Amino acid sequence: MPRGLDAAITQAHLGDGTLYEPSSEGEYKRQYRRLNSVWSDIAHRADLPKSLITRLKCDLPVCPVLYVLIKTHKLAPNTHASLDPSDFKVRPIISNVGGPTDRISWLLNLVLTQLLTFVPAHLSNTRRFLDQLRETRFRRNHVIESFDVTSLYTNESNGDALQATHELLNEHAGSINMCGLSVSHVMTLVKECLDCSIFRWSGQYFRQVRGLAMGQRLAPVLAIVYMSKIERPVLDRRPVLYFRYVDDCFVACSTQKEMDRCFELLNTQAENIRFTREKPIDTWLPFLNMQVQLERGFLRTKWYRKPTSKNILVHFRSAHPLKTKQAITRNMFRTAKMVSSGDREVAESVELAREVAITNGYPLTEQSLCRPPHGHTDESLEKVTFCLPFVSDSVSSDVRTALRKCGLDDMVRVVEVPPTNLRKKLVQNRSYDRLCITPTVSPVPTGERGTAWLQG
Repeated sequence: MPRGLDAAITQAHLGDGTLYEPSSEGEYKRQYRRLNSVWSDIAHRADLPKSLITRLKCDLPVCPVLYVLIKTHKLAPNTHASLDPSDFKVRPIISNVGGPTDRISWLLNLVLTQLLTFVPAHLSNTRRFLDQLRETRFRRNHVIESFDVTSLYTNESNGDALQATHELLNEHAGSINMCGLSVSHVMTLVKECLDCSIFRWSGQYFRQVRGLAMGQRLAPVLAIVYMSKIERPVLDRRPVLYFRYVDDCFVACSTQKEMDRCFELLNTQAENIRFTREKPIDTWLPFLNMQVQLERGFLRTKWYRKPTSKNILVHFRSAHPLKTKQAITRNMFRTAKMVSSGDREVAESVELAREVAITNGYPLTEQSLCRPPHGHTDESLEKVTFCLPFVSDSVSSDVRTALRKCGLDDMVRVVEVPPTNLRKKLVQNRSYDRLCITPTVSPVPTGERGTAWLQG
């Protein structure tokens, strides 16, 4: 994508006055200084260790920056070559790495993530979803659909999210590790972190005035807890099955009329929260990384890849250790088999995994794609770790041979460190994300803070 189009798309997104408003560097500094002051006050009153208080306080934070990801799965067929910014739907990411809330929200996240076990509809992984599917007794007339929330993070009500979190925290505070903080301490710090919402793009400062920022540590757990409040009226109707992974819901109801009622009910719970629905196509319903078929009360599942997925893995000829490549393909085939219900579905899923592997340069047979893992022994854990930058498999083999000749193979364990990939290098060098305010100074290509060169 041309850089000019990327900038135009971001500018168009920032033009939404219901989401963002202009701000300033002075306001940004006032925000993070207030956050530090509140943190220090609460931490001292909670009698937390001084070392922890100092470590989580950030006196010179990095200002969060915005970048947008194109929702490629929502592109119309004729928009790939378009230069009109309005043709592209985006997912805004506000990177808070090293930002004002980064360290404090880490501690808060330790507390709040424990609450997710008390959210009835929350799915932590595919395995739990499979277990629930297989334990449910479906009947001939039961129907299934998936619901999806449109732009959950930016449409969420922060006030309602805080209220839902407060209620859940009050109810279960005695069952979780509060890390030395009280309920009021946690809620005060969470609110201060959400209020610290100023970011920068192309040298300009903006403030997010609605919703959560994707990139904020607290955003996922707050979104999940908030959705538990939205879906409560539906759960009270006791559908056959209702589970949700963040904003993707899987619903099974006794009749189509009941399904329609649940969908209407969800869309009336909040002003900005809107659900879309997807029905089975040719009896198969995609959900997460699998497809589900419910036909005449019989359930079948198989592995699924979205049509828009590029199916990109670490290429077989890339400069990565062979063990890394074997682990990638082994896990892919294991997942394909795990989510499949019968022999026919397993065969289809394995063939799909095989096609993905072949497009990434891997050998043709599954046996050559993934070697069985060797069992780890307690002795290997006692070995001294020797970290070696990965050059090639032959170099790594020569090093191991040399260790055996020296009689050190029982004492030293070689670990190959993969090289820095292109993505990590490019993400740090977006010149309109991190700009020096001095006109004659530009950041150096390394992207490190505090290093620059002079122009002219």
